[in-house]
Amino acid sequence: MKIVSQVQEEEVIAEFLFAEINSDRFKEGILNALGDHDLDLIIKPNLNNQAENQIRRNILGQTRGFSRNTDLFENFPTEVKWYKAFFDRQDLNEVMYINYSYWNQLSSNTRLPLQASKNIMNQIEVFGISNQGFLTST
Repeated sequence: MKIVSQVQEEEVIAEFLFAEINSDRFKEGILNALGDHDLDLIIKPNLNNQAENQIRRNILGQTRGFSRNTDLFENFPTEVKWYKAFFDRQDLNEVMYINYSYWNQLSSNTRLPLQASKNIMNQIEVFGISNQGFLTST
């Protein structure tokens, strides 16, 4: 792994929401939380605008539990240093999913993406959620 740079939490939040706005599973929740705010808040974030950053933080909190110790971010540390990094193929064998019920189940409680991919290819679904999104994104 090669660390490129440290990044601010605002950038992580913006990237997280940008990824999930394109997800069939999470898009509707984000749009509902966005309310009357323009979609550009997520599609073209201005990280220098503190008001926009706070709105994005609130949206991620409302939809995924960020800074609220719930949902995906239950038991997530409050002090985190974020980094942008490049991974070699071999590094990916050591990456683990966040400790979250969906990923735990999908990976047979290993938290390893390699195991999850085997389960996906074997058509093992978790919590009634289709794996089609994984299969069509490759």
